Amino acid sequence: MKARLLKQLDKKHLKIILAGFFLALFIPTSLLVYQTYDQIKWEAYHQQRQLAEELATRIDNKFVNLIIKEETRAFAEYSFLNIAGEPSANFLQRSPLSNLTPQTDLPGIIGYFQIDYEGHFTTPILPDTNGNIAGYGIPEAEYTERQQQQHRVLDILSANALVKPDRTARLTTQDAAETKPAAIEASDASDAIVASDALATSEMAASPSLGEFSTDSSGQALLDGGLTEGDALSSVQESTASDKSKADKNKSQSGFDELARKQAPGRRAEEAEETNAPYSLGKVDDLKLKQQYADSERAKKEDKAKQRRKEKTQKKRGGKRKEKTALPEQRASPKSEPVYDDRDSQRKDNASAKIEIFESEVDPFEFSLLQSGQFVLYRKAWRNEHRYIQGILVESKSFLQDTINPVFQDTTLAKLSDLSIAYNGDILSVFSSRRSSSYLSRTSQVEGELLYRTRLSPPFSDVEIIFSAHDLPIGPGGRIITWTAMVLFVILFAGFLLMYRMGARQLSLASQQQDFVSAVSHELKTPLTSIRMYGEMLREGWATEEKKKSYYDFIYYESERLSRLIQNILQLARMTRNDLNIEAGTIGIAELMDTIRSKVSSQVERNNFELHLDCDEKILAKKLEIDTDYFSQIIINLVDNAIKFSSDAQKKQIDIKCSLQGTDKVSFHIRDYGPGIEKSQLKKIFTLFYRTENELTRKTVGTGIGLALVHQLTRALNGEIDVINMQPGAEFVITFPVID
Repeated sequence: MKARLLKQLDKKHLKIILAGFFLALFIPTSLLVYQTYDQIKWEAYHQQRQLAEELATRIDNKFVNLIIKEETRAFAEYSFLNIAGEPSANFLQRSPLSNLTPQTDLPGIIGYFQIDYEGHFTTPILPDTNGNIAGYGIPEAEYTERQQQQHRVLDILSANALVKPDRTARLTTQDAAETKPAAIEASDASDAIVASDALATSEMAASPSLGEFSTDSSGQALLDGGLTEGDALSSVQESTASDKSKADKNKSQSGFDELARKQAPGRRAEEAEETNAPYSLGKVDDLKLKQQYADSERAKKEDKAKQRRKEKTQKKRGGKRKEKTALPEQRASPKSEPVYDDRDSQRKDNASAKIEIFESEVDPFEFSLLQSGQFVLYRKAWRNEHRYIQGILVESKSFLQDTINPVFQDTTLAKLSDLSIAYNGDILSVFSSRRSSSYLSRTSQVEGELLYRTRLSPPFSDVEIIFSAHDLPIGPGGRIITWTAMVLFVILFAGFLLMYRMGARQLSLASQQQDFVSAVSHELKTPLTSIRMYGEMLREGWATEEKKKSYYDFIYYESERLSRLIQNILQLARMTRNDLNIEAGTIGIAELMDTIRSKVSSQVERNNFELHLDCDEKILAKKLEIDTDYFSQIIINLVDNAIKFSSDAQKKQIDIKCSLQGTDKVSFHIRDYGPGIEKSQLKKIFTLFYRTENELTRKTVGTGIGLALVHQLTRALNGEIDVINMQPGAEFVITFPVID
């Protein structure tokens, strides 16, 4: 069964069988390694995701704390002057927001502003003055700088249609006077009346002859005698412009109403489909993010957690609140105005300025991103049933850079992920530490695995933070799996090669053994047949006296060749069993050459070859420690091989010579003048059972064990053997160390 299987099997079929076996091990092993590695990456992903969740919570809390601090500001802080302490104490001080650099934790601040119910614009950095700024302790250069900051805030609000330029009478008296003609020419009749009303009120406040005045609940100036200038003007204008003025006042804050309307969820989704805004780096949908580790169940739990966190934040912020507010009246004369400077920010009014106390209701802050790219935080405040808008303008990129990026860069996430900040589907900023700059300029640079995505708590619920992992740390476990996988694959591949080589060798050995059996059968059958034939002829007396000697010689030589063949086979068997018994003795080179002559001369002559022996006289006296029988067997096999492969040579000659190699080695050269050996066969001829000819078509006799036996015997005698192609023929060189 085994022999039949080996006979039918060849190297091609062996490759197919071993490849199938290799794949049968490789595929499940690869799947196992992949699943293990994927599990480790999944765990690494969720570890990074947990870090992202914690960081997002920290960022959200930071935003909430910032907005809570701003929401605790009183209504009166948006005016230049405040009342210090109890209203009855009658102490005046500057608002904390009146500094050029406001006392706030909000980064990227541009300025605070207030829009009253008539649409008039003011900021806490400038007093509501009639041009006399010396009484407020503001140097002229600083006053100019404050005006520039005020104009910047106004320009941004105007550019985004949140305030009308012609409705800003409360800049300064000088600015109002300069803009008065333009306001009247650019407006219709009712707008001119309103503008005139504002200017008249301002002029009346500036007149020293009017004395001190206060303000009633509707915001109109009161004279000391109780008559208001507003009442006088209103009585004149009542029949012509009251309805129009009322309607216009309702529209004075419509820009913020429209801004709030755009923030509605349905409206946001509708406008998100529009083209990118000028401030946008691209759309969130443009991010090249994978979601191979997405977990729907986990997402549901996260949504519930986010909702609870928002409810907690909303509870922490609170809702509408009521407060009692005290504001100083405008002074009728610069002489009676209190004096302020930087050295004394709080002094008692020498003229005992009147204080107006009122109750105000303040809404929570709302948040939006303007088309010009700035953030605006604004709230609605109610005073005497009139609505005011109080707000803050913030540079968006500076705000995000100073608020989020430092927190992000202090974590390990910065080395492994990108943080994208989006508003209503538009990417505002992308932070990363992979490049020389931590700020990325386009969404195409953002790619990887979606790590975590969430919205901030109100009022920043339109701001979305997106963590995308561009690299996931696999940790020590992953490295162990990687090395284990590499070792397994190396072992599998090496095992495949080893099994193939062993299988191929066994197939070659089986084939060679079959050839050997065939060769031995031939080598044994031929001499036995000849011996039997000549023996019968001699027994029957058919041979004449003249031929008897040749018949006896033929029987002798054939039996000798048969003996050598059997000796080689027995010798091979002993070597295979490591049962080679070497009896080394000291012998001279001259004696060895005589032994060679006696052993091979008859063999050479019988085949009609000439034998040439040559040895340098200088080395004849040297001795070797060698087993003479094995040495003779080596020489006989080499001579026999030379005769077989040069039988058709023109020059039938065998040369045997010896020479000194260096100072301690002697080489024996056995050369023929046949066709030589192909280069591709030089390294194979000493392989057991190897023959250069096919057994079915070969012309020479032999079993394929002669040269293999020569090679093994030479090495057993501590010698070396080599073969060299000559022109013509081939030369075998065996070298042994000398002992003298």
